[in-house]
Amino acid sequence: MQMKENILKMRKLLMSRQFVRFFIVGVSATLIDLSLLISMVYVLNFSPFFVVSFSVLDFPFNIDISVANSISAFIAIAYSFFLQRSWAFNANGGEMRHQLYRYILVVGFTYLYTNILFGFLVVNHGITEGISKVFVTAVQMVTSYLLYKLVVFKQRPS
Repeated sequence: MQMKENILKMRKLLMSRQFVRFFIVGVSATLIDLSLLISMVYVLNFSPFFVVSFSVLDFPFNIDISVANSISAFIAIAYSFFLQRSWAFNANGGEMRHQLYRYILVVGFTYLYTNILFGFLVVNHGITEGISKVFVTAVQMVTSYLLYKLVVFKQRPS
């Protein structure tokens, strides 16, 4: 019976207005990230051919593409923070600086653990990259929502 109650609670949470707004902001941030990256690569001609090799790791690293990716990701993350704060979680009353610190920690944490989980599923369990990516993205979405709600934008007593 406890399992059924937990499933109903999770369903209620995921169908809430706040979660729908969270989802809309996340999808739009992803579209902004992708659009900016494509624009920088194909319109501004950030070159995919300039490669520098690190001597320690001997890992080819594409400077121009990485710069374009970093710029587009930073803009999308900033956009997401401000919209999650003001629209999805209506947390304008909290101190923005502390919310931003917690937001950066949550984004960094979810980035690290989803990459580890992705690699674990693909390498250790032989699950295809596509299926692994979809699963990891779903886990990341639910985890991010809960951490935003309970940690980053938690309504603090005045």
